[in-house]
Amino acid sequence: MTPQDLEKFKTTLLKTKAYLEEELGHHPMVTNMGTDVEGRSYDEEADQAEELTVNNATRLSLKQRLGAVNDALRKIDQGGYGRCEKCRGEIGMDVLEADPESWYCKQCKNGR
Repeated sequence: MTPQDLEKFKTTLLKTKAYLEEELGHHPMVTNMGTDVEGRSYDEEADQAEELTVNNATRLSLKQRLGAVNDALRKIDQGGYGRCEKCRGEIGMDVLEADPESWYCKQCKNGR
């Protein structure tokens, strides 16, 4: 992988990181939606519970992807970017183009 390739992936990953951090800001962690249902319909409580569940699932997904992006950026800085975590072989450019934070080569992703 050329230094230009690494710089291109680093730029892409930094943009993705900024996007994910912004998205996390749009999905604040809600830990308590209240317990007072007096005078409110149970449908409203059910809607709030569903919204809480979806919001927390979205946050988890965003945080997991952000972790993978941060790992990829760390690997670029430490010289290990583009190496498969399983077999230590090279991750193909086609895989990295589709998924710059990929941990695995095509063969390991497919279970060899």
